[in-house]
Order: sequence, then structure tokens, then C-alpha cells
Amino acid sequence: MAAAPPPGLSYFCGARRGWLVLSDDLGLPTRLVLWEPLSGTEIPLPRLRLWPVTQVLISGDPLASSHWMAVAIQRIRADTYALFFWRPGDAAWSDPSGAIPAFAIPSVEFHAGIMYCNTDTSNIFIYNLNLGTSSAPALLQVSELSANEFIHSRRVVACGGQILIVLLFGWPHPSHAEIYMPLTTPRWPFQIGDRVTDLAGYSLFLGDGDAFALPANEFPAIKGSRIHCLKDKVLGLVFDLKTDAVEEIPQLREEDGSISWLPYSWFCPRRPFLED
Repeated sequence: MAAAPPPGLSYFCGARRGWLVLSDDLGLPTRLVLWEPLSGTEIPLPRLRLWPVTQVLISGDPLASSHWMAVAIQRIRADTYALFFWRPGDAAWSDPSGAIPAFAIPSVEFHAGIMYCNTDTSNIFIYNLNLGTSSAPALLQVSELSANEFIHSRRVVACGGQILIVLLFGWPHPSHAEIYMPLTTPRWPFQIGDRVTDLAGYSLFLGDGDAFALPANEFPAIKGSRIHCLKDKVLGLVFDLKTDAVEEIPQLREEDGSISWLPYSWFCPRRPFLED
């Protein structure tokens, strides 16, 4: 069973690796805590100041390794974000990493010590987190993915030991979603490469800022080669890569039929809540 959440932290601002990031205010929190609900472990994070906090993410599982980092996303203007980094033991968050021009950051992914920050302007900001060292995270490159007027959103997700690019389309594109391997050349780093039509038994879960992959053989309730997507925190959809069929995830309703719960984020605990 899950432990009781820390008191006074009623707001959610991130989920990753089986951890939740809780705060005491939705926009300008004075308290931020990483909380693992199965063990009840709490890791206080330093206070973030000046600008609204949109999301806090972690690069790894703090209970599995000491080499991890927290990343905070703050909106400094309507069309600009800034990233802040924190290592365990640091007294405060880092200085801003530099302005990221965007109206939204649909996804952030971590893989092999590299962070991929994907914006709604088709740009992907790629950082070396320098985990396990005292060096500050470094911006490696900014890549602009190919534009397409029918693309509703782009996501970057780690799956089966590799990075994938997911394209979500709107009408009248013939596909609802497509997946590609990244292609890197000296002239065009991190571009859309070969299309992937089979996820080898994995399913993808794409939220607002977070994304992960799960093997279907370890989770009986899901099927392989599917994309589970939360759209604008209002609608949950499942895309079947093999048939291109779309299924809507039912919304939770009150007894009178009204909708009072909307999908916000995917969350996969470190182990099952209920053991056999």
C-alpha cells in the first residue's frame, strides 16, 4: 500500500521514475518535495524563486543511484522558458541555463546521461548532464526537426535502450501517430530518420512533459506497439501502430454523470501497489 503524502503539499508538478514532485502552491511554491509513495521516502528540494514553476523532473531513480539530477522548468515570459538544475547535496538550484524560446515544452526525456528538451517550435535542446561529475550540465546542440503543417505535437521518448521521435498528427493527415529513429549527420544533427512500425513488445505513454515506455509482457493490462497519449490534459487516446486505430480512454465520472476528473499525467510506480 502507498504511504500517506507529506502534509501541506496539495499540488502536483511532475512525475518520473516512480516519484511524484509535490508542492504547496501551483505557481510559486515555497516548498518542493520529491516523494516516493511506496516507501514514503521524501527528498526536499530547494525553493525556486521569481517565476512560475511549470514542471520538475528527475533524470533517474534516487533510490537506485546517487548519480541523478532534478531539472526545474520555469516560465520567465509567455514565450520563454528557463531550465534550472539541482544535484543531491547542492544548497540551491543552478543559475538559469539560458532562455528557451517556446510557448510550451511538450516533453523532456533522459537517456544515457543526455537530456532532450523538446519545444513546440520544432527545436530540441540537447544537454549533457555530466552525471557523476562536478561539472555543470552543458548544452550540446539545438536541433530543429523537419516541419510539417499537419504535426500536432512532437515527443522524444526512450524505449528499449534507444531514443525515439514520436509525431502526433491532426486532420487531414492519414496517420494519427508515427514513430521514427533519430538520424544524425555532421550537417543535420538529430533529424527524423527511419520510420519505426513495431515497438518490439513495448508501449509508449506520452504525457505533458513526461514520457516513458513499458514492456507489454511485464504489464498484462497493456498491449505492445501502442501509443497512450494525453492530449491537452483533457483527453486520453490510444493509437495502435499496426492498424492506426484510435481508442478513447474513458474519463472518470461522478455518480450523476458529470466529469470531475481529467487526465493529467501518467504514473508508473517503482513496483506494484498491490502484491499477489
